[in-house]
Amino acid sequence: MTIKIRRISFSSMLLLSLLLLIFLGSVSCQQNNRSIDNGYKNGVYNENGILKLRGEAFYGIGVNYYSLFVRVLDKPEDKSYVKGLEQLSSKGIPFVRFRAGGFESEDWALYQQNKKAHFAAMDKVVKEAEKQNIGLIPSLFWTLHSVPVFVDDLVDEYGNDDSKTIAFVREYTSELLERYKDSPAIWAWEFGNESNLFCDMPVQVFGLEIGEFTSGETLQGETMVNAYQEFAKVIREYDQDRIIITGNSEPRKYIWNNIHGTLWKTDTREQYREILLRDNPEEINTISIRAYYNSGDELPIETTDFNDFLAIIKPWADSVGKPIVVGEFGAKEDYNITNQEGDTVTISTKQAFTERIDAILENKIQLSALWVFDFDEQNENSGNYWNVTFLNSRSYMLDAIVKANAYLRESR
Repeated sequence: MTIKIRRISFSSMLLLSLLLLIFLGSVSCQQNNRSIDNGYKNGVYNENGILKLRGEAFYGIGVNYYSLFVRVLDKPEDKSYVKGLEQLSSKGIPFVRFRAGGFESEDWALYQQNKKAHFAAMDKVVKEAEKQNIGLIPSLFWTLHSVPVFVDDLVDEYGNDDSKTIAFVREYTSELLERYKDSPAIWAWEFGNESNLFCDMPVQVFGLEIGEFTSGETLQGETMVNAYQEFAKVIREYDQDRIIITGNSEPRKYIWNNIHGTLWKTDTREQYREILLRDNPEEINTISIRAYYNSGDELPIETTDFNDFLAIIKPWADSVGKPIVVGEFGAKEDYNITNQEGDTVTISTKQAFTERIDAILENKIQLSALWVFDFDEQNENSGNYWNVTFLNSRSYMLDAIVKANAYLRESR
């Protein structure tokens, strides 16, 4: 059959083009709406006290990859981070926590001098994590003192909203959020590392003098709480979804009594709960702790082991809708305990590690991370052996995490 083609006028072509654009726009909107209808938010988010990722409850154990960003910043030609992320991703380890800012004031000086290099290194890390489909939890202000020292403040100025310290916290947080808020690799935002451990303690305990870092004998806990609140406010200007983490350890066992004038007296459970919730204020939608204690003597609120401790504090966290994040856990070496019969019993490193990972699973902790992956500064010859790789003598820890993550995926 022969079909005759009529000449189409310019006005008709214009109309057809317009209709086509409208149609394509409608299709695009429908696709976008389908994505929105899925209810997916950015990263890991807290929905009614449950951590979710891409619309489903998330349970997973990751690793601390402390030097992930720093190694690229120090040596731009270093590609070891690519291999590390590939290894972790291939084993189903879902995320890493890493240092995403300065450790000492000198690091922040280098950042100010060459922001281009700083963010070029971070870009590489984020891009590779996106490629490997592995989550990132950047910890921005790892050490308590680095920012105040850099801007020539005392650490007390974390409590002053008009201080140079808080201005810098706002500045760096804003820069990271503006640059990476749309990356699917970013799972959460964390303030720093265990800042609360320096609060409400006589500075002499840390070998410091009054006036060296703080104006008084102690850094008050409310000072750091204010910093966390300001950090959270900046984040929520850019990101309404992802969880925010203080990066705290669990409180020391005598902080409430330290504050109220009775140094080193063990807090009651109610007193301990008050401090735990104070240190993770309303603007922070998680409860951050660690898992390192070896014995009942070291554990807070007269608990006997980490499982017992979690069983007590998890209902407290649940009651305020804040999932517990075990930002670091692990075991360094064998240790001894005295059993009920008065005998000395040696707990092996592997046994201690296994007990901690079992406690995480038993108490349904949704987010936790091993300390520490591929960190040469803590290798076997360092005298501070925490480093875990897939090839060294501590590789069984990664094997256990792989198995635990498989269990968590199957049991969801």
